[in-house]
Amino acid sequence: MRATCKTGRRDLLDIIAGIISTRNVSDTKKHYRRYVDLLVEKDVIRVRGDRILVSEKGRVLAEKIKLLKNIVEGSVVVRPRDYRVKHIDPYTFRETYIGFLSGGKARSKYDIIACILACGLKGSSRVHILETCSLNTVQFRKYMKILLLKKMIRLRKLPCGRAVIETMDLGRKYLDNYTHIIDLLKK
Repeated sequence: MRATCKTGRRDLLDIIAGIISTRNVSDTKKHYRRYVDLLVEKDVIRVRGDRILVSEKGRVLAEKIKLLKNIVEGSVVVRPRDYRVKHIDPYTFRETYIGFLSGGKARSKYDIIACILACGLKGSSRVHILETCSLNTVQFRKYMKILLLKKMIRLRKLPCGRAVIETMDLGRKYLDNYTHIIDLLKK
């Protein structure tokens, strides 16, 4: 079960999930060793000899990653509920995203989706999302298509004719899990 993008590069969440499920250091590829070190540093896993031991924090992280992927790629039914995420400043995603925490510079699709959803919490225009999330129109259309199909956002027309993008319950659930993953990896 390997999720890759068109260039063949794996997202950091896929790499972390793979390392947690592997249970054996020798099974991880050599260029993923820095991620093993990162997870050891963050107390997600422990390495004893050649075995990987997953901590409770690691189990929670694996659960959250699985749920995040299921929201984006699978079908998750969500009941209306008061989620922990009320408002997130979308500009924080410029400094704090999953790829950044591992020392990388590239954002994954999960990071971009989280930024768009954070903008939509209070309702945002297309231009505001483009600027805040540093997207071009091609990227914006691609992610809007995904988010609209998954019913994570909705478009609402204002009486003046402008369209506002709003985050729905499934999008709030996604943000709740995403921020939880960020918090686990920050500690």
